[in-house]
Amino acid sequence: MFNSPLQKATPPDWKKGKQVDQNKALKLKRMREELVAAKYGNARSVSRWSECKIVETYKRLEQLREKDPTVPKKPVYPTVVVPQQTLILKKQSSVSGLSIAALNQAKRQKQMSEADEQMYDYYRKEGLKKQLLYHTDTNCVKHLQIL
Repeated sequence: MFNSPLQKATPPDWKKGKQVDQNKALKLKRMREELVAAKYGNARSVSRWSECKIVETYKRLEQLREKDPTVPKKPVYPTVVVPQQTLILKKQSSVSGLSIAALNQAKRQKQMSEADEQMYDYYRKEGLKKQLLYHTDTNCVKHLQIL
């Protein structure tokens, strides 16, 4: 069914969608870079690995680092606080409770009615001019000069 313009707009439920943890994404990115540096695969193939496979391979790399000193050491990453991404939403409803779409539709209808009125006035004046030109009465000529 179509939404009623008088129905109050409700905000979407963002919890239902997929949420990305920025810190977790950064950690996985760094793991991928270390695996490529340790030559577990090229960047193209490692980027296609699932998260589970990356974590398991990274654990093996850590164990290998403890045993073998020739394996590249873990780089020191600066501690960067990843800012949480804030969503900027457009205002869903106006003060009166009508949705923005309903208000825009009412505005367009008002503009169309104003344009219709202008066209009606134009045609009415043209009709009066034709009527006045048809009659040759002196009073009609005065009205024609007014228009």
